[in-house]
Amino acid sequence: GTLDFHTAGSLKMRITSTGNVGIGQYSSLNHRLTVNGPTLLQDVLTVARLSSAPANPQKGMIYYDTILDQFRLFEKTSWRQL
Repeated sequence: GTLDFHTAGSLKMRITSTGNVGIGQYSSLNHRLTVNGPTLLQDVLTVARLSSAPANPQKGMIYYDTILDQFRLFEKTSWRQL
C-alpha cells in the first residue's frame, strides 16, 4: 500500500510500500525521492563518489569520479566532465 499526505483536500506527498517518496508527482515513483516542482536545498547536497561510472546511466545523472578527481555528467549518450 501507499501512505498519502493531503492538505486542503489535495494530494501533496506519497510514500510507496517500497519506501519511495513522491512530492508533486505520485505515479511512476521509481527512485527513492521524486520531486516535481521548484526545489530549494538549504544545506549541503552530497553527490555519489564512485571510482567508475554507474551502470545503466540515464540523461542528467551526475557523480564524482574519485579516480579522475572530477564531476561527471551523463549527457545524450556519454559521460563528460562538468
